[in-house]
Amino acid sequence: MRPLTDRARSVQEWGTLRQENQALRAEASELRMESARLQEVEAENRELRRLLGAPARQKFETVLATVIGRSFTNWHAAIVIDKGRDHGVEVNMPVITDRGLVGKVTTVSRNAAEVQLIIDPQSSVGGRDVSTRARGIVEGTMTDILKFNYVPKDSRVEKGNRVVTSGYGGIYPSGILIGKVSQVEERRYDFYQQIEVVPFVDFDALEKVLIITNASPRVDFQED
Repeated sequence: MRPLTDRARSVQEWGTLRQENQALRAEASELRMESARLQEVEAENRELRRLLGAPARQKFETVLATVIGRSFTNWHAAIVIDKGRDHGVEVNMPVITDRGLVGKVTTVSRNAAEVQLIIDPQSSVGGRDVSTRARGIVEGTMTDILKFNYVPKDSRVEKGNRVVTSGYGGIYPSGILIGKVSQVEERRYDFYQQIEVVPFVDFDALEKVLIITNASPRVDFQED
């Protein structure tokens, strides 16, 4: 009978070990989930600190908003944010991050708003090359490249130059960062240069934005 007793004890011990193993696995899974959650909170806190320290908050009244939706098609690029009329948000208010220009508010409800991104092909922003002071129109292409159009040939815009808002058009204050010149091409019979700009904002990674609620195109956003 003893061998049977030993076998029974072994089965019981195996069952106990399996339960302990399952408990340890569950605890390890919970720890991994908690670690991931803490990392997410830490990343969000870093982003909030950057936004709350953005130069715009020194010169303008702003509303902090969270991106709650996206609309990307072949002809439309927009995000939906969780702030609306009840928070003082209105159509045509500029939207930024600490890195630069995001776009403008196009539709508003009580507690949400849609923002047209500057990469939208219907978007046009008065732009200025910081180095040469040359002015033109920055237009979206639905890609990560913007077109800086209507810049005269005699303006010596170069690759690497920064482009900011010019203040023309009555929506965006002057001096908001837009992007960096990535390509300049001159065509023999064109009056204007063909200029491409890479935006500073990563539109795929947008989570938090600032809406400028008291913008004036005559006010400089930052020193050039």
